[in-house]
Amino acid sequence: MWINFAESEILPPSCTWTFPCLGIMQFNKQNTEKAKEDIKHVLKVLDDHLLTSTYLVGEHITQADISVCIYTLCTK
Repeated sequence: MWINFAESEILPPSCTWTFPCLGIMQFNKQNTEKAKEDIKHVLKVLDDHLLTSTYLVGEHITQADISVCIYTLCTK
């Protein structure tokens, strides 16, 4: 579930936001602003979940934690 969340909810807006900075795609202010709002929403979902859990799934670090971490790093 969380790996799919990272691939479908984190990656697309992070690419829309960062790719113009890297010269990979043309800047579009409207799309970039929407991507920023989408990222804020995604981070809120993660924050709310992690308020009561140390890890995304179970009691130990899993592939889900690693995947979400890597996709989240793309937003910085």
